[in-house]
Amino acid sequence: MSPSVEVNNQGPPASATVVIIGSGIQGLCCAYSLIQRGITSVVILESASSPGGRSTKMSAAMLTRFTGHRITTALADSSIRLYEELGPELASVTGIDVEFTRCGFAIVGRDEMSIVQVKAEYDEHLSLGMSPPPQLVTGRDINELTDGLFRFPGDAVACYAEKDGFINISSLTAALVSYIRLKGGLILTSVPALNILSEADHVTGVQIPSGVIKTANIVNAAGVWAGTVSSWVGRNVPIQPSKKDLVQIINLGRRFRGPIVECIDDGWYFRPDRPNNDRMMLAGVGFGRPETLEDAQGNEKPEIDPGSVEACKEYLRKWTSLKPDVISAIASQNAWSGYRPLH
Repeated sequence: MSPSVEVNNQGPPASATVVIIGSGIQGLCCAYSLIQRGITSVVILESASSPGGRSTKMSAAMLTRFTGHRITTALADSSIRLYEELGPELASVTGIDVEFTRCGFAIVGRDEMSIVQVKAEYDEHLSLGMSPPPQLVTGRDINELTDGLFRFPGDAVACYAEKDGFINISSLTAALVSYIRLKGGLILTSVPALNILSEADHVTGVQIPSGVIKTANIVNAAGVWAGTVSSWVGRNVPIQPSKKDLVQIINLGRRFRGPIVECIDDGWYFRPDRPNNDRMMLAGVGFGRPETLEDAQGNEKPEIDPGSVEACKEYLRKWTSLKPDVISAIASQNAWSGYRPLH
């Protein structure tokens, strides 16, 4: 069972060296980095009732270098190397294992256009000199790597990276929250930022419901609110929220230890659900659906689309060897939806 995140708010301070708006993975990791550099007067503001951020909580938490863009690929590579240090550091201070699981990651293309994309990803990774380099394999190879769970066409093409994997997002959040509090940082839940105060183009503080926290340094980690927060200081950051559904498939009746498989023809991805339970799988449903900013900001727990669950079942029937009774048992109760900020 993943550790819970304790909520124990103190009152807001009069001032802070840095105020971070948002306690998702970006906000928490920013606070961690600041504390590592000796800045302990850090306050995180979170509008929800518990730390973690809406996007983070609803994330599949995959760490892969297959991003489709040279810059983000390099960033992902740095993130994977960071977790080699971050995991042990957090565990030594908090006693919480973030469960970074290296199960490998494969993107699969079946049709002609998708195969071209897969080969382009492969070429890009080779040009970046990542270690170990990716492998260009076939659909038959992916079927074998998953012990026959998938049954892609033998002539499908896949790019496979053995070092990529995923994080247990609940454990990571709990570890970061514990670390920040133990080191003197402050996380205020149910405390939204209302405005940013400034004088002569210099930030002076953050308005919250009970008053003002004085600060000269603010980090905007507000997710789908990031554009709104930026507008308080006259900046335009256009945010387009995307709604994505996740379906948990339980009691597989067989083991699934990886690799994570993403099918770029239609946007589906599948990953092991827990490092200590290899009979469960998490399925990401499609590319996501654009939502209005107002809907995303006003809906903390969006409902799962029932059509997504049925589409997931149909996909599993076509491309996996899962037994019919396992697929039929998939229900909306084991699925959830969340918003991702895109821009």
